[in-house]
Amino acid sequence: RFINKTKITALFLNNYTVDNLILNKTKEELKNELEKNILNVFEESKILVEIMIENNFGRLIYFSSSRGLNSDIGISGYSISKNGLQGLMKSFSKEFSRYNITSNCLSLGFFKSPLFKKIRPDLKKKMLSRCDIKSTGDIDSIINAIYFISNSKYFTGSTLYLDGGYS
Repeated sequence: RFINKTKITALFLNNYTVDNLILNKTKEELKNELEKNILNVFEESKILVEIMIENNFGRLIYFSSSRGLNSDIGISGYSISKNGLQGLMKSFSKEFSRYNITSNCLSLGFFKSPLFKKIRPDLKKKMLSRCDIKSTGDIDSIINAIYFISNSKYFTGSTLYLDGGYS
């Protein structure tokens, strides 16, 4: 996240997952995914919103995952947390838009990231085949999306899908 003294835009990049089938997933693994992907974000958001209310301005941008929102084999905890993040984003939008605070999700597809690098090459190829563009995204696309969300006072309570046509 980056902070300007009067205009705050907070980026939440939490993307933690334990790749495990539901029957093999432990309660502890699920708790870790929920804590890292949603509970910590909830607490940080509350702190920042207090400052945003004082400034009568703020932008909350939560990074989500198109694959996580649609779910897939082995990512149940990640999927649960990313769908929960949608509810959190909507709640912040409803409660704080009157203070010129917007709250949105940016749902990413496949980008060259540490998480994507962990995936087997054959599975990566299969996943990319589900995208209209058939390749990973680039950082410029993410920067442009953040710029759009940050500068749009009427865009709130929404999810912007930046996933190459995966959704």
